Amino acid sequence: MLAAPANDAQREAAQALADKTGVEVHWGGMFKVDPTEENTFEISYQDLTEKRYVQEAYDLVVLCSDVEPPEGLAELAKTADIELADDGYIRVNGEAGVETSREGVFAAGCASGAKNIKDSLTGAQAAASSAAAQLDPRQLQADGAEAPAGAGEQSRPPLPPDTRQQIEQLLYALIDR
Repeated sequence: MLAAPANDAQREAAQALADKTGVEVHWGGMFKVDPTEENTFEISYQDLTEKRYVQEAYDLVVLCSDVEPPEGLAELAKTADIELADDGYIRVNGEAGVETSREGVFAAGCASGAKNIKDSLTGAQAAASSAAAQLDPRQLQADGAEAPAGAGEQSRPPLPPDTRQQIEQLLYALIDR
């Protein structure tokens, strides 16, 4: 198994599992994989434990990559006044798992942790639906149209038609309608 550097607890857990199963673990980075004629894999990587370049053939390779929060996420969280979790990603909660510590601000995709594409899209849809639910429906009405029943007593001027259309297109694209 070729793994990226991990914290000490993760490294110890991986090594204990490797010792139990007899699997070789190499802590490396900057790898290249080439199939060989003997149905093995030639792996070239930088061994981070021994600080050397390695090129060896293996029967099976399991790549475990270390995932880190996107660059600039901490600055964005500070600017938006939202909390980060201990792992450096945006702390989310709520039923959909997209609500942040600041009302009206939602996180989707890998902003709240490593996710596959399907989970990222599901989170984006939940965030878009949550955001849409907070919009004042009167803001999305065409000029001259009546506000829906129960929209409240306050009256706000409508958005310009092109802005309203852009918002609607974005929201419908995000919630796949």
